[in-house]
Amino acid sequence: MSACFCKKKKRHQAKKMIRKETYYLVPVIILLFCFHSEAYTQFRDKKNNNKGIIDSLDNRIRELQSRIPELHEKRNLEYFNYKRELEHTLFLKSYEEYLDLEELDKAKSLAEEKLERAEYRSDGLSKDFYQEYRKRIYNLIKQQRIHYQQLFEKEKVFRKNLNQYLKEGNIASYERAIRMIDLSIKYARENQFAETEKYLQKYRNQVNALIMDWHSSFDLDKLALNPAAFDKAFNELVSADSLEQIKKAGELTEQCYTYNVYMGNEIDTLYYFKKKLIVASSMADYNDRMGSQNLQNMTDQAVFARLDSLNPQGVYKWHEYIVIINEFTPKYGSYNLKKGEAVMASDKMLFNYIRRQEIAKIKGDYKIHGTKFIPYKDGDKMEEFIYNHDTRRWQYMICYEMIENTYFTGEIRKYMPPIVFSQEEN
Repeated sequence: MSACFCKKKKRHQAKKMIRKETYYLVPVIILLFCFHSEAYTQFRDKKNNNKGIIDSLDNRIRELQSRIPELHEKRNLEYFNYKRELEHTLFLKSYEEYLDLEELDKAKSLAEEKLERAEYRSDGLSKDFYQEYRKRIYNLIKQQRIHYQQLFEKEKVFRKNLNQYLKEGNIASYERAIRMIDLSIKYARENQFAETEKYLQKYRNQVNALIMDWHSSFDLDKLALNPAAFDKAFNELVSADSLEQIKKAGELTEQCYTYNVYMGNEIDTLYYFKKKLIVASSMADYNDRMGSQNLQNMTDQAVFARLDSLNPQGVYKWHEYIVIINEFTPKYGSYNLKKGEAVMASDKMLFNYIRRQEIAKIKGDYKIHGTKFIPYKDGDKMEEFIYNHDTRRWQYMICYEMIENTYFTGEIRKYMPPIVFSQEEN
């Protein structure tokens, strides 16, 4: 009799705990239900209120996470209820974050994934919980489609909604604007509205220009539209006795050109082409001043190369140096410009190698010291470029003395294969 009474008491306690957990979630669920039963337009207009909901969920998550270890240690029956509530609350937080970003497809996938797990472990309470949220997200996706189809029917209405984001003038608002445009493009394609998609893409490019200006170290809105201001900034950079500054002149040219393309401005392509020529020429002049032609001054022996069949194109280490073997098709006929192109291509190759191999985090304005061409021996002549008849491209080798500093150079060299010379094969 006593044992039976104890069992009934425990079952009663367990039911009580489940009811308690339901009570914990009721205020949040009611709040969220009211929030998501609104029309989609109202939902978008009140998205800032989402932050308060997410903050409340965050507070509850911290409270649950602090109590669960103690309940587990004491083997308290409430442990399982708190654990389930924590799972539900973590789901709600992720769900609300997806809705805040209008990433409804991700919210739907999350609800379906959680529902599948609840069904697998025969958790009836969780199953009902996730089914309700899956139903709501399906409804929101339908409302989203209707909202955006109505939004882009008239360009004037769309532009008015877009300007609400752009007037905030920060990167978060620009990213939200891109998200709004992308969703509009998605639904325009579904309906095969080619002209609508065209004007939406125009706005997307313009917002991308604003994002580019935000991240750039240059005032692109000013420099791209004012040739006098651009020339002044460009000339200061390209005439500096610093490879990093000359590279920045190239970056300025490229960014201003791209900004004008995005904004749909009229572009003088010849003007920007000439600026690129000046950058390439300045780089070649700089390397000449630094003695890029004479490798013998850098080493204790003369080193000459022939058309390389031992080492494929790539990045290598040789003694304390870094060597780039590369091939290219020059855009310019001038020998000096050809050298400038080669240096720029090898710098880019080295930078991409470091990035791709995840060797180190390196900024775009990294410093390079001692760039030297390894000359090829062609009969009695010494040439810095040699034509590869198999690939129909020009091959060259460049040696770097130091990247950033001695320590950094030594660290990145550890991940580079050694270059093989014919006399070292054995």
